[in-house]
Amino acid sequence: MSFLRAQDGVATVDWVIVCATATMAGFLALTLGQSGLGTYSANVRDEVQAPYFETSWTQNVPIPDPEDWDPMAPITPQIEGIDPGGNLGGHFDPAGLDDRPEDADENNDNDDGSDDSGYGNDPNAPTNGGSGGTGGGGGGTPATTQSNIVIENASFEATGHGNGGWSSGVPGWTIQKGGSGDVGDFNPTSNALDGSTVTGNNVAYLYHGGGSSSFASMSQTFTTTYNAGSTYTFSADIGDGAYAFSGNEPYVVNIYAGNTLIGTTSGTTGDINALQTVTVTSTVNDTSLNGQAIRFEIMHPSSDGGDLLVDNVRGSVSTPVGSGPQVVTTPIIGCPVPDYIAPPHTTTGNTLADQAYFVDTAGGGQTQIQGCAGLPGRGFFNANPAITLNLSDMASNPDFRDFEVRLDSSCDTTLLIRDAQGNWHYDDDSGPGLNSRLRLSNLADLNGQVSIWVGTFGSTPCADVEVRVRVREW
Repeated sequence: MSFLRAQDGVATVDWVIVCATATMAGFLALTLGQSGLGTYSANVRDEVQAPYFETSWTQNVPIPDPEDWDPMAPITPQIEGIDPGGNLGGHFDPAGLDDRPEDADENNDNDDGSDDSGYGNDPNAPTNGGSGGTGGGGGGTPATTQSNIVIENASFEATGHGNGGWSSGVPGWTIQKGGSGDVGDFNPTSNALDGSTVTGNNVAYLYHGGGSSSFASMSQTFTTTYNAGSTYTFSADIGDGAYAFSGNEPYVVNIYAGNTLIGTTSGTTGDINALQTVTVTSTVNDTSLNGQAIRFEIMHPSSDGGDLLVDNVRGSVSTPVGSGPQVVTTPIIGCPVPDYIAPPHTTTGNTLADQAYFVDTAGGGQTQIQGCAGLPGRGFFNANPAITLNLSDMASNPDFRDFEVRLDSSCDTTLLIRDAQGNWHYDDDSGPGLNSRLRLSNLADLNGQVSIWVGTFGSTPCADVEVRVRVREW
């Protein structure tokens, strides 16, 4: 390399001598190895040119002449794991968890020709199944959304009691009783109840002394409202104590939508001196109940008397994806219907009595409600409401006078309200000028989902409507 750099790449006599020497060295090496190289080359030449294929050094397989070959379809390369439609075959299982016998066929087909790519009985697969698109399948349980129902004083710890202490009444719960009935909370001693089955310190007791006129019950109404297609589930730990007036106690557990019973279960505690979980699930699917408040009730019915003990109440709602009223924020042409709601605003009667709720919105629509079956009044509306409220404690205060919705605008407005019991209310000009105003005095009908539609008397829409919602007091 030093020699080359020194010569700057110019061919010289020295360079020619070096190249000649290298060539001679290569020729000498080739000559010395000529015997072995020639033998290998001959073997390769024979395999390529001979009319047979050598499968080993001792056996030959004849190759027929081309005119004797059978016709064959061209071979199309296939990529394993992708079906002819371009889908990925139902699911991707990189961990090798899905070794199911029923899916041994690479097309994910059952014996009857149907697609079985919805995971079937695979214990490692999602329980909600596929949607039928790229994921294939579509089997399994339909996809749902689940949320917990907020329960006030669910484990009855709101009242402080020493060991063995008790008192009548349960904060956050509505009590009903007849005859010798009584309901309260109780901190049982270790001799009175198996403490390992108690959540926290307290339990609730539902007592009566027996007889046909005696009973005791406790219930709670929630801001959660009924939607047809959803499933409502409540559980509570129910049992009896290890003392003289608590034994094999009967119980009834109910779920209501408004005043309609949608789920119930009953039984007896078994004289177990402990608590065990009892679960009740709604079984009614009725769109006429949409918007009505969910209520949960535990009852110690008329029978032989004694203490029924309750603890750790919990609830949830499970809704299939895409079912129930749709939350809509843009106008939809059509008659006002409960199938649509605005983004719900949750509040209470006491809050609305202390401070009014204001919303700025547009009024009017393209549908004249005179042609809509079951709706009162007249005017032009959209199918979806401007406001949806989830209301609670509307009838809890004797100072409440009525629930007022008032419109303020430069237009001739109309007003339509659907209360939590499914009743429709209409007004045209009861407010100032040509504005609408409704005052509803049956406050119990407002516990739950309440929707408000803002319309106009004529077909011209109105862009500047202020809606004021409040509870008036005496």
